[in-house]
Amino acid sequence: MPNPADVAAIHDLERQRHDAMLQGDVQALDALFADEFVFTHSDGVRDSKDVYLGKIRNRVFYFSTMEQPEEDIRIIGDTAAVLGRMVATVNVPAISLTKVLNNFYLAVYARTAAGWTLLAVQPTPAPAAAAA
Repeated sequence: MPNPADVAAIHDLERQRHDAMLQGDVQALDALFADEFVFTHSDGVRDSKDVYLGKIRNRVFYFSTMEQPEEDIRIIGDTAAVLGRMVATVNVPAISLTKVLNNFYLAVYARTAAGWTLLAVQPTPAPAAAAA
């Protein structure tokens, strides 16, 4: 059984990550992400930490709403996996797009000497039945 303090720490980091995404807080995200961080978008495009943060900094996309109605944290040793769901409104100004996302996601954290750090995030569109 995982240590409740570790589960609470990962839950708090996820809240910080989602708050920073909603606020476009690149500095906060930079502190949460490992140097090796990779974001794999639901269309398969992969962004390194620098590329992903650059997209947020330059408002290639931004979120106007974001909720996490589901979160299941699983920890084995020094690795934590968050199986969550995110419902959000994303805006892409360059193509005048506003879209509601209903995604399941996997976020992977690793415990280092400095504490927990985020290694990867991958969202997947939820099936229509999960939208209800």
